[in-house]
Amino acid sequence: SQDRFPQHDQIGWSETKPATGPCVEIDGKFMVPYTATIPGTKIAFTMIPIPGGTYVMGAPETEPGFSKEEGPQRTIEVDPMWVSEAEVTWAEY
Repeated sequence: SQDRFPQHDQIGWSETKPATGPCVEIDGKFMVPYTATIPGTKIAFTMIPIPGGTYVMGAPETEPGFSKEEGPQRTIEVDPMWVSEAEVTWAEY
Protein backbone atom coordinates (compact mmCIF):
# COMPACT_ATOMS: atom_id res chain seq x y z
CA SER A 1 0.00 0.00 0.00
CA GLN A 2 1.02 3.63 -0.38
CA ASP A 3 1.52 3.93 3.40
CA ARG A 4 4.18 1.19 3.42
CA PHE A 5 6.00 2.70 0.43
CA PRO A 6 5.77 6.51 0.66
CA GLN A 7 8.93 6.90 -1.43
CA HIS A 8 7.25 6.02 -4.76
CA ASP A 9 9.05 8.95 -6.39
CA GLN A 10 12.48 7.78 -5.23
CA ILE A 11 15.22 5.60 -6.70
CA GLY A 12 14.07 2.05 -7.45
CA TRP A 13 10.59 3.04 -8.62
CA SER A 14 9.21 3.35 -12.15
CA GLU A 15 5.93 4.76 -13.42
CA THR A 16 5.90 2.13 -16.18
CA LYS A 17 6.49 -1.60 -16.19
CA PRO A 18 9.92 -2.42 -17.62
CA ALA A 19 9.96 -4.54 -20.79
CA THR A 20 12.40 -6.99 -19.20
CA GLY A 21 13.90 -7.80 -15.83
CA PRO A 22 12.43 -8.17 -12.38
CA CYS A 23 9.80 -5.77 -11.09
CA VAL A 24 7.12 -5.75 -8.41
CA GLU A 25 3.92 -3.76 -8.93
CA ILE A 26 2.58 -1.77 -5.99
CA ASP A 27 -0.16 0.83 -6.22
CA GLY A 28 0.24 1.07 -10.02
CA LYS A 29 3.97 1.79 -9.82
CA PHE A 30 6.85 -0.64 -10.13
CA MET A 31 9.72 -1.51 -7.84
CA VAL A 32 12.69 -2.00 -10.19
CA PRO A 33 16.37 -2.86 -9.78
CA TYR A 34 18.68 0.01 -8.96
CA THR A 35 22.36 0.60 -8.33
CA ALA A 36 23.64 2.91 -5.61
CA THR A 37 27.09 3.97 -4.47
CA ILE A 38 28.16 4.15 -0.83
CA PRO A 39 28.78 7.87 -0.19
CA GLY A 40 32.45 8.82 -0.20
CA THR A 41 33.51 5.58 -1.93
CA LYS A 42 33.52 3.96 -5.35
CA ILE A 43 31.71 0.90 -3.93
CA ALA A 44 28.43 0.28 -5.72
CA PHE A 45 25.74 -2.29 -5.07
CA THR A 46 22.69 -3.39 -7.03
CA MET A 47 19.37 -4.02 -5.36
CA ILE A 48 16.76 -6.34 -6.90
CA PRO A 49 13.03 -6.16 -6.06
CA ILE A 50 11.38 -9.31 -4.78
CA PRO A 51 7.65 -9.78 -4.25
CA GLY A 52 6.10 -10.17 -0.85
CA GLY A 53 4.07 -13.14 0.15
CA THR A 54 3.54 -15.72 2.83
CA TYR A 55 5.50 -18.78 3.81
CA VAL A 56 5.45 -21.38 6.54
CA MET A 57 8.31 -20.93 9.00
CA GLY A 58 9.47 -23.81 11.14
CA ALA A 59 9.58 -27.55 10.77
CA PRO A 60 6.65 -29.90 11.34
CA GLU A 61 6.89 -32.05 14.45
CA THR A 62 6.60 -35.11 12.19
CA GLU A 63 9.84 -34.30 10.33
CA PRO A 64 12.60 -36.86 10.98
CA GLY A 65 15.15 -35.38 13.38
CA PHE A 66 12.78 -32.57 14.49
CA SER A 67 13.90 -30.62 17.56
CA LYS A 68 11.84 -28.17 19.65
CA GLU A 69 13.99 -25.23 18.43
CA GLU A 70 12.61 -25.77 14.89
CA GLY A 71 8.97 -25.29 15.85
CA PRO A 72 6.23 -24.45 16.09
CA GLN A 73 5.27 -23.93 12.47
CA ARG A 74 3.60 -20.60 11.73
CA THR A 75 2.64 -18.60 8.67
CA ILE A 76 4.73 -15.45 8.12
CA GLU A 77 3.81 -12.54 5.84
CA VAL A 78 6.66 -10.60 4.21
CA ASP A 79 6.27 -7.26 2.41
CA PRO A 80 7.90 -6.73 -1.00
CA MET A 81 11.50 -5.55 -0.63
CA TRP A 82 14.78 -4.97 -2.39
CA VAL A 83 17.56 -7.47 -1.77
CA SER A 84 21.21 -7.04 -2.67
CA GLU A 85 22.17 -8.81 -5.89
CA ALA A 86 25.41 -9.95 -4.23
CA GLU A 87 26.73 -10.43 -0.73
CA VAL A 88 28.26 -7.41 0.98
CA THR A 89 30.95 -7.17 3.63
CA TRP A 90 30.26 -5.98 7.17
CA ALA A 91 32.19 -2.80 6.37
CA GLU A 92 29.94 -2.11 3.36
CA TYR A 93 26.87 -2.78 5.47
